Amino acid sequence: AVLRSNDISQQSLAVQTEEANPQALEEVRAYIDLCTRASRTIVLHDMVESRYGIRPYGWPDWEIILLVARLVVLGEIQIVMNGAVLPTEKVYGEISAPAKWRKLTLVQRRNVDTKLLQTTRALGKEVFSEMGPEGEEGLFAFLTARLKKWESDLQSYKPLADTGHYPGHEEIVDGLRVVTRLLAEEDSCKFIERFNALKAELLELADDFHDLRNFYEHQKPAWEKLRKAVERFMLNRLELERDPKAAPALKRMHDILNARSPYHLIKEGEGLIQTVSSVNDGLVSARRTEAVRNIDAQITEITRELEVAQADAGLKTACLQPVQDLRKQVECEQSLAHIAQAQTEAMQALDATISRVEAAPKKGHQTTEVKPRCIIKTSDLMKKPYLETAEDVAAFMQELQKRMETAIKKHERIQIR
Repeated sequence: AVLRSNDISQQSLAVQTEEANPQALEEVRAYIDLCTRASRTIVLHDMVESRYGIRPYGWPDWEIILLVARLVVLGEIQIVMNGAVLPTEKVYGEISAPAKWRKLTLVQRRNVDTKLLQTTRALGKEVFSEMGPEGEEGLFAFLTARLKKWESDLQSYKPLADTGHYPGHEEIVDGLRVVTRLLAEEDSCKFIERFNALKAELLELADDFHDLRNFYEHQKPAWEKLRKAVERFMLNRLELERDPKAAPALKRMHDILNARSPYHLIKEGEGLIQTVSSVNDGLVSARRTEAVRNIDAQITEITRELEVAQADAGLKTACLQPVQDLRKQVECEQSLAHIAQAQTEAMQALDATISRVEAAPKKGHQTTEVKPRCIIKTSDLMKKPYLETAEDVAAFMQELQKRMETAIKKHERIQIR
């Protein structure tokens, strides 16, 4: 019951009564103080059996243990087991088993200076925006509880920050280092001293934690929207960087995502996304319209070639399906480069179709001749990058005419590209 109360003020009143045996308590208190001054280790078993359990005292074992419990709750001593201080809530489980008394030692606690205690309360208010209790134990419990909450939150933010795609990694790591260092101290007196020694780090962490918590609990969706938008715009980066409106907006988006502390900049994201989206959507729409028109022309040409050759259903499907699939792809494609590639593939599909038609065995009743094709690329006829004189033009036209006449003599169809 004494240990469960864990109330210093309550126990301070209780020890003044006869039931609490104040004279015996003072005797144990004096003995512990004497041993501490002499640097003697106080083993609970020895104190019970070798000092107070024999003459001139002859006290019952459990009366001695009760006195020890009162001193623990009063905050005057601590019980140590295997080198670690037992928290008050765990003392009963160990002290109530006589077999464990040889492993338990008593250590006199240093009381925190009243001025330091008040300084710590004020610092705690600065750090956590909440004033803790006045007493040492209460303040210790208050501060450790707040630090454990910080530790839990920082640990939950860390996996995303570790990816490199979310801000605050350095602040989270530094914050966990400070918090872990404080929580490792189980002695309230030493904890309070260390808490004050880390004042600068704690105040900096308080500012960082406010930004981190606001980001991971409120700003994260806006951040992810910004990241995904930039990934989408990167498909058309070269074209967007040439646009006078999109270029600065896209650069600003990159600056925000790469900023060490982007928290106050995230609100700009929505407007920047709209600016770049407007330009990007216009570019994609125009390029898509052009590509669909060109692919439709290829489909028409392929269909005509197949009809002339009186191709069967299997050949028609084999030739038309790839181009039709390309058209569907273009209708939902966001990359200008991929749209251009689809156009190229559609032209290659046309070439492949004509080659297959030309190579297909002729049917007995087929009357329409399918001439082989001759593709003339005008760029291949250029002897130099530019035509600058009348002589250059004449030479170019002469070479073009020569190529076309040769094709006609071979009974080929001419396609100019």
